[in-house]
Amino acid sequence: MARNVIESDVDNTDELRAADDAWMVRTLGETVTAGKRTQEEADLELVEYRRIRAEREAHRASMTVDEQVVELLAQMDLNPRLDLDGGGTVWGCECWWMPEAEFNKFLGSRTIVMAPEPERGGAE
Repeated sequence: MARNVIESDVDNTDELRAADDAWMVRTLGETVTAGKRTQEEADLELVEYRRIRAEREAHRASMTVDEQVVELLAQMDLNPRLDLDGGGTVWGCECWWMPEAEFNKFLGSRTIVMAPEPERGGAE
């Protein structure tokens, strides 16, 4: 499956790059509108974002498909699937997560807020 993902990305790199860029422009624009950063700061951040993305793309282009598959699988391991006690699933990128043994230490005097599982649009 990971190999299929890598090989399919080759066919639509420009489309993915355009969608990614549009998302970042929109997100930065929202932070400017909300007063969280100036337009100049957003413009500089967009330039840096594009530079980092270009470096990543160049690095990937220098890798074999097998190397890209290994990298993808390693990155997926950093985004674990979390099965909720009440049913459902969230992914590591959708929440703060940590081993249970560390949780009480982290919690301290913080208040736990129970939140519903995120709504999904389509297949997981």
